Amino acid sequence: MVGGMKPCSTCGEVKPLADFQVRRASKDGRTASCKVCLRLRDKERYNNDPSRKQYCKDGRKRYPLSAQKRHRRYIANHPEKRAAHIAVGNALRDGKIARKEHCEVCGSSKTEAHHHDYARQLDVWWLCNHCHRELHRLMQTARST
Repeated sequence: MVGGMKPCSTCGEVKPLADFQVRRASKDGRTASCKVCLRLRDKERYNNDPSRKQYCKDGRKRYPLSAQKRHRRYIANHPEKRAAHIAVGNALRDGKIARKEHCEVCGSSKTEAHHHDYARQLDVWWLCNHCHRELHRLMQTARST
């Protein structure tokens, strides 16, 4: 590196430091390859990656087949849960129930519905994501003991 200049490890050109991305792990604090070479590498990786999500002709994302299969399997294996989730969504949309703005456990905002009994579809607890996951973890632990 000479006076604010550095050679790119990919193309070999000597370029100003501003043409390299910041990388704190490097001795000089910059990436070894210039931004142009990194962009080309990333673009090539993206185009050659068969696992990346494809898009439909109208621009909507097409989900990977495995995700569709998992979703369909979940619906087939848990019809009672699925019906309860749909019932809550419809009731919220129609104004039959109202989402509580604060978690019933910790009081934080951004709540989601928790069904304690899926047979009683609209009887839900409004919990934040953290408390909801923690409750399910505790319920799973209680079932396994």
